[in-house]
Amino acid sequence: MKTRQGIRLFPVTAAVVLGLVFSACGNGPDRPVDVADGETREGDVNVVNASITLGEESEVKGNLRSVNGAVELGSGARAGTVETVNGRVRIGSDGETGEVSTVNGSIRLGEDGRVRGEISSINGSVTLKAGSEVSGDISTVNGNIRVESARIEGSLSTRTGDVSLLDGSHLAGDLTVDRVQRGDRDRRPRVVIGPDTVVEGTIRAARRIELHVHESASIGDVEGVEPKSFSGARPGD
Repeated sequence: MKTRQGIRLFPVTAAVVLGLVFSACGNGPDRPVDVADGETREGDVNVVNASITLGEESEVKGNLRSVNGAVELGSGARAGTVETVNGRVRIGSDGETGEVSTVNGSIRLGEDGRVRGEISSINGSVTLKAGSEVSGDISTVNGNIRVESARIEGSLSTRTGDVSLLDGSHLAGDLTVDRVQRGDRDRRPRVVIGPDTVVEGTIRAARRIELHVHESASIGDVEGVEPKSFSGARPGD
């Protein structure tokens, strides 16, 4: 394990969650919105009790917002900010959006996809597939984070989720596991820094965690936990 100097984390606050809820609660329709393959649509798309689906190579020149419904973008689709309260977000391969956020739902960024900004989920997992890139921070409260051969220009944080940075992924900022309430202290989140992965910033544990770092990985400073080195494809091999 090699180490380098870390940088400061910018944590998610309650104001972000409240902003998501209020911005999503507009006068949108209760029927699903489907944008056909290759179609370009001007303006925002807002729904309340419905889903939003963008076909392959389509584009919405505005933001996508739903209160109770999934938001899905096909391969090569483009949009601005993506927000939902109760629903998952799926961005297909080579898709591109602005910031992505949900309260109760998972977020998945497909191969070679790009998010111009941060990704946040309160109660849901975040997955980045190979070749994808996020220009901002990634945060969850009660959700796992899995990064496979992807690049994150910001920092990464969670409270109770496991974190896996795998297969040569690159995190430019810090990795923080934040302090939790008394009732959530029994389980130790598991953080795995896989083969050829780089963490430029500080790995910081504000609670008890397991930290496993591959012998080929390169990391910054470590605070609050003793890292365990491994040499196989995964810890325990």
